[in-house]
Amino acid sequence: MLDKDNLLALTLLLLLASIGCASSHTAYLTLPSVNGISAYRVDNSNGRLTEIVGSPYATGNSPGPVVVDPTHRFVWVANRTDNTISLFQIDSVNGGLSEVLPRTTTGYNPLAMAINSSGSFLFVANEVSSSISVYSINSVNGALRAVSAPFPTFQSPVALAVTPSGQYLYVVNSNLGAVLAYAVSPSGTLETIAGSPFFSGNGASAVTVDPKEHFLYVVNTTDSTVSIFSICPYLCPAPVNATPGALSPVSGSPFATGMAPVSLALTPSGQFLYVANASSNNISGYTIDPTNGFATEITEGPFSAGSTPTLVVSDPDGVYIYAFSQTSKTITVFTLTTTGGEPEGDLTNTGFSATISQPVAAMSVSQ
Repeated sequence: MLDKDNLLALTLLLLLASIGCASSHTAYLTLPSVNGISAYRVDNSNGRLTEIVGSPYATGNSPGPVVVDPTHRFVWVANRTDNTISLFQIDSVNGGLSEVLPRTTTGYNPLAMAINSSGSFLFVANEVSSSISVYSINSVNGALRAVSAPFPTFQSPVALAVTPSGQYLYVVNSNLGAVLAYAVSPSGTLETIAGSPFFSGNGASAVTVDPKEHFLYVVNTTDSTVSIFSICPYLCPAPVNATPGALSPVSGSPFATGMAPVSLALTPSGQFLYVANASSNNISGYTIDPTNGFATEITEGPFSAGSTPTLVVSDPDGVYIYAFSQTSKTITVFTLTTTGGEPEGDLTNTGFSATISQPVAAMSVSQ
């Protein structure tokens, strides 16, 4: 099984932003070993990635998580060794980047970041500081301002996700095997939700939320499972249903995956879930029942994804799935099989792949 540091050093952060022409997206990949961020053009017709001229761009030391703002004007990169956040402006024509100095100070070892859908707040999980930093975002220039001192949390937060409404923040703690739940105030401050933490499984390491804000998904690496929770009050039994934002396991949760799952991706519709199994060298796929959250494994799977896949991500249109192989340092592009124009969930390798010469650091997708 991968240890946490090796997994982070070889995770891919792929952000697909609708920049430039409507026929393509732009992907940004952080490269910790060379302290840089690469930019790629992604062809919407086939998923092919082509590096943008001038890439990579310099960051701070050991860049890790990266997010793009919803208007596709700014990129933020957390520099894990420097304990800073870099701000980049995006060239609206070619997707290239220009850093805006000075960098913003954050907690020790910023391991994960998330931005709310309105682009008003950036949330950062500081692993060594055992805290969550929250920043308000200047809508004009992308500058960050801490809303308060960092919020203390349980030791070693490793992943986080904010709901589409921006009302709730969920933080994964691998040591506890649990999810910490917070209500987000209009000013960005955090308040612990009653009943938190909610236990998921051993080695909880990644998290995502469905677009309707009904379900939350957590990968449990040590247990080789994925846990699915209802976000209350949706489908939550009494008395937990009286606490908005609390979590309740769906029927059948946790669900078995391949060996050592380390990453997960939900299609934009919330219909399909994909999990990267690092030790099984494949991708598990599931159809999600929209009413009760029950996960049914796709019979055509699991899908071969090269040696040690450490990241899986869906593109903004739900047409392509990207998987990163730690061993070969390649991104494999899959397409979702369709019948009558409707996706079925099984994956077909397009034959287009990109070889990345350096280890990279985390994966996320934005429309």
